[in-house]
Amino acid sequence: MKKVSLLAASVAFALTGCGGSDGDSGDSARGAVITAIDGYLQHAEVWVDTDGNFELDASDKKLDVETDENGQFTLPDNHKDSVVFIKAIKDKT
Repeated sequence: MKKVSLLAASVAFALTGCGGSDGDSGDSARGAVITAIDGYLQHAEVWVDTDGNFELDASDKKLDVETDENGQFTLPDNHKDSVVFIKAIKDKT
């Protein structure tokens, strides 16, 4: 669990630089692209820390997204200020 918390803190830190834009994005999709790294974590689950305790627990929300072959996923705009957990799944990730 400590590894998951460290990864979540890293993702939260990485998101701090994703706040603004100096131009119109036009037709591009909304959201931030996040890369889960420990190697690349393909097919990992993505969770949002809804209670703000920096721990993955029962009160947190699993997003309907998995990381791709490059360990990436797009974080929806409505979660852009959230702490995100990437959870590796045994025999899948």
